[in-house]
Amino acid sequence: MALSTLRAGTGLQTNAVMPLPTPSLNSPRVTAPHVGLRRMALVPRHAVAPARASAPRQAASSRPVHASSTEQRVDSPRGPSSSEERGRDGTWLMRGAAAAGLACVLALSDPFSGSGGMALAADTLKTCTCLLGQCRTELLQCLGDVKCAANIACLQACNGRPDETECQIGCGDLFENQVVDRFNACAITKSGCVPQKADENLFPLPPDEALVPEFDVGKLDGEWFIASGLNPTFDTYDCQLHTFKPTGEGEFRVDITWRINTPDGGFFTRSALQDFMQEPARPGVLLNHDNEFLHYQDDWFIISSSITGSKDDYFFVYYRGSNDAWDGYGGAVVYTRARTLPKVFLPEMERAAESVGLKFADFTTTDNTCPAEVPLFARLERKVEEVERAVVAEVVQFEEKVVEAEKGLVAEVIQLEEKVVEAGKDEVKLFEGLRRGFMELFKDEQNFVKGLKKEDREVLEQMEAMQMGDAEDLEDLFSNPLPLRKIRPRS
Repeated sequence: MALSTLRAGTGLQTNAVMPLPTPSLNSPRVTAPHVGLRRMALVPRHAVAPARASAPRQAASSRPVHASSTEQRVDSPRGPSSSEERGRDGTWLMRGAAAAGLACVLALSDPFSGSGGMALAADTLKTCTCLLGQCRTELLQCLGDVKCAANIACLQACNGRPDETECQIGCGDLFENQVVDRFNACAITKSGCVPQKADENLFPLPPDEALVPEFDVGKLDGEWFIASGLNPTFDTYDCQLHTFKPTGEGEFRVDITWRINTPDGGFFTRSALQDFMQEPARPGVLLNHDNEFLHYQDDWFIISSSITGSKDDYFFVYYRGSNDAWDGYGGAVVYTRARTLPKVFLPEMERAAESVGLKFADFTTTDNTCPAEVPLFARLERKVEEVERAVVAEVVQFEEKVVEAEKGLVAEVIQLEEKVVEAGKDEVKLFEGLRRGFMELFKDEQNFVKGLKKEDREVLEQMEAMQMGDAEDLEDLFSNPLPLRKIRPRS
């Protein structure tokens, strides 16, 4: 299934095959850690309906499941941009839905291909008809854009893979821009050509008793790492760093940066902004609602925390959300001031996870060491070395197989020689037995001849001398009467 299908719920597939462009290797150098709360809409294992805010508000910016992010250097100035204000999570949904529309265009040449049969063809044609009628300009711009085309090719390469969803998210990471975003906005929000994926309730609303009774958002001011995450698609990126800044009573903004690794061993640095407000009646509920981009909502539920101003401070977030493309996505992350979660808190993490139906054993520890990016030349050199090592390894394996084959051949030859020797011994025994048998026969013949009477020996000698004579010779031989005494029984 294409990324668009997963995110927008269209069930759209295409067998179109396109060459996959190589992403740019000129990624920005990172001088500070960065994170990405990857709770976007594409959550393969979890999905949930959004929680409702107690009161509507206008979010200045956001980065949950619906905001496209911007690629930039960490040390460059960064103010809220249109893409940042959408929140990174929304980027995934949007890009996915757009990809669905783009994929459908490719499928027009063979609408009945794939595993969906007539029903799939009908859905594909319906979506394509809507897109061509409502989003023609955005679609053509996207098809003519290099990154957009690369995104489509990348998505098609993900079809059928065991990690299809993760692969599709990776395509969005590598090939994202405003052209794709504009098409997504039209296909999903403006025209509704791509229907919303329904909530599967995989991330249900947590019970009130699972939430912390008090939570001072003013104490969040500063930098926090995501030290552990549940959803491998969104929550477990390396070097995740979020900077929190209070913006009012019970309100704060989160400046998020995260790293996207590239095939050549480098990485991109992306960033986004999210605005949250605390629900007055429930301090453990933080809401990000009323966003224009894909109308996304991102709700956090604080299920455990310890913020005392020390380096061991942490808070545990269970989240779920919704947008125009996907209703119901979720995950969970543990924020820490330090780069790693102190082991002393593991029992509390297990308890808190169980309170919302999760197992902390399913969480992944993130890598927040955040090493500097290796220069391009060094990365290429390292790739060459990796290829050389791979070739050497294959040669060694081949040589080992040849040696094993030689050993097997030698063993077979030895076994054959042993069989030949055994056969030779058996042959010698056979001939020895035959020799002894012939000797016994010869002795018996000698004894027989010695036991004959004189006249009998004469007859035998005449028969031996005949050497296959005529019948007349036989008649001459037996014309004389035989001595009757030899054939008459003795009285």
